[in-house]
Amino acid sequence: MPKDNEETINHYKQHIAEIEEIIDKVDNDKILSRHQRTRLIIFLEKATYHCKGMISTLDGTYHKK
Repeated sequence: MPKDNEETINHYKQHIAEIEEIIDKVDNDKILSRHQRTRLIIFLEKATYHCKGMISTLDGTYHKK
């Protein structure tokens, strides 16, 4: 795996960690309604899946599945 890919993968991993923190905050938010929290969490989970997909593409595991 090229060094550029390692840096990009680490960048995506950082995004995943940040998104997971936001999901926890949204899940515990008292201001948003249940419906708003659910929609926002679904959106954030899709962003997480995107990052995980990009990581698997960059490290080559996507093509091995």
